[in-house]
Order: sequence, then structure tokens, then C-alpha cells
Amino acid sequence: MKEPIKLFRIAISIVLLFTLSLWSCDKDDDPPVGTEGNISGAVNLYDDGVNPLSNDSMVVSILGSNPLITDTTDSQGKFEFKDLAYGTYFLTFSKSGYGFTMINNVYHHSANTGLSQKPSFGQFSTTEISSLSAKDTLGSIFIYSTTNPIGDSQNPRYIRIFFHHSDAVNFQNFENYSQVIKAEGDPAEYRLNPHALEDMGFNTGETVWIKVYGESYYSNAYIEPVKGLHVFPNLNMHSASATSFVVP
Repeated sequence: MKEPIKLFRIAISIVLLFTLSLWSCDKDDDPPVGTEGNISGAVNLYDDGVNPLSNDSMVVSILGSNPLITDTTDSQGKFEFKDLAYGTYFLTFSKSGYGFTMINNVYHHSANTGLSQKPSFGQFSTTEISSLSAKDTLGSIFIYSTTNPIGDSQNPRYIRIFFHHSDAVNFQNFENYSQVIKAEGDPAEYRLNPHALEDMGFNTGETVWIKVYGESYYSNAYIEPVKGLHVFPNLNMHSASATSFVVP
């Protein structure tokens, strides 16, 4: 009986040694876990409306890198950063004629990280605001702004409205703001109902001050990552004085 038991033990040992050998080979053949890779993307560039322009020569940089890591877009708007350590990055974008802007929190943890969307950036707004007024008509607030140049259906202009309880309202001092608004006509008309104002935090009987600026269709607006400030880099600073209305 001893001989079969001895043979059985030898067989088990051979199987275990063979298994361990295979496991060791597999471990040696596995590639090491990556710690760096590439970040790539592409941009679309426009004038202050919806007319496409050349996508080249936009400088893209890694915020906070030292020395500065940067690339310049080619004719197709493409850029790439190679061999970046895994982590979370903030990308900045700049080009003459365009407002400086950012894309926050690009999560990089693969050999090739591509931006999930192809961002579109516009030039500084060429739209000035020469007059501004507001009027309560049948329970709605109508805002009238004259733009220079005057917009029409073939060549609309674009504006943005900032709201505040104070007459010191401006693009840095506001409690709420509109999306980019298409402005057509002389003056351009924009209607606000009480529900929209309530959603913005303004109640019946309160005085609301507004300031309007020329804006780009692709506004390049972003949130500054340190203080969380909303930044509107493409606004035209030639604007009419603030005006006010009472919420119906």
C-alpha cells in the first residue's frame, strides 16, 4: 500500500509544480500596469456668430504644469499631449482674437484619453449695446436692447443679460444671468414672465436691475476652478447703463 501512496504524492507534486510554473510565466509575460498616457482632442473655431474659421493655431496648455506643457492645434483643430502621468487635468485654450477659456477636470487614466466632446470656441463679441430699457406689459417684462450693428434674421447678433437686486449689476456682480440670446431688430426684444423671474430668485414686487452685453454665440464661458467664479471672456464691454423693473 505504501508504493501507490508514494506515487500519488509524487504525481500531486508534479501537478503543483507545473501549475506554479505556468502562473509564474503568466506573471512575467503580463505588461506592467500603466502610469502614463496621452491626452488628445480637437476644437472647432468660429467668429462671434456661427461662421466657421480656421481651426489651427489655438494654443492648448496644461494648467499648473512646470515647465508649461503646451501644444498648438493643426488645420483640423487637433492637439495632443504625450506621456502624461495619470491624474485629473485642467486644459486652457487661447488664440489671438478669442477669449481665454478652460476645460476643467479632464480625467486621465488610460493609454489614450480623448475629450468626450469636440469643444467649439468663438471670437470676442463685436456687438455693442447702445441703449437698454425694460417695460411691464400685461404681466410680463419686455427687455429692449439696441445693438450695434443691428441684428436681423440674416445676420443676428447675440447678447447676454445679467440680473441683480442692486444697481451695481455687471458681468462680475450678478445674482443670475441668461443664456446667450439671439438679438434681431431695432431694438431687439426679449420677454420674461414672472415664473422665469421666480426661478431666478426674484419675487413679486422686488426691483431687479439688469445689464446687457454683446456676447458670442460660442461664448467660451467657464467656471474658474479655484474660487468657482463664472467667467464670460467674450463679452463686449461697450454697453448701455443698467436699468431696472419691478417684478409683476
